[in-house]
Amino acid sequence: MNINKHLKEANAHILNQLSSIVDEMSDVDYATKLTVLNGSSIGMHIRHIIEFYTCLLDNDGTINYDKRKRDLRIETETDFAVSTIGKIVETISLMDKDQLFSLSATASYIDDEYNMTTTLSRELNYLVEHSIHHMAIIKIAIQDSFNHMELQPHFGIAFTTIKHQEHVHSNILSNK
Repeated sequence: MNINKHLKEANAHILNQLSSIVDEMSDVDYATKLTVLNGSSIGMHIRHIIEFYTCLLDNDGTINYDKRKRDLRIETETDFAVSTIGKIVETISLMDKDQLFSLSATASYIDDEYNMTTTLSRELNYLVEHSIHHMAIIKIAIQDSFNHMELQPHFGIAFTTIKHQEHVHSNILSNK
């Protein structure tokens, strides 16, 4: 089975939004620990997103997001982060075939790891949602600490929420 082209486009869209934000920031602003983020930086959230993608793309048949390699350059160097995002977008664009993976995870601090079967498509779908969640947090930080920056209108908003808002808006207009 092939990977849905819209799924690939959704990932590229999200990652390109992130790249454009990172590209606007200085290394200092990007790495500044912010009170509104409880001492985290925008770079830390970007690193977290990127490393989830890296776990998916660089696995040996088993994906384990909990054991991702944490690369501090991604959270402190904007050029490196933008470059890494570009490589991820390119890699996803070249993917054609869906495939099965084992996903290893831990449900709580008490549990041991457990495994389940997943697919590349399912994980790409998950990464869109995971990324948007962190983008919503990044949006709060930008609006609080870097309000000179302009965000794209739907930055940090789930695709289903955008569709719902458009539906509600069109119903309101049609009832006038």
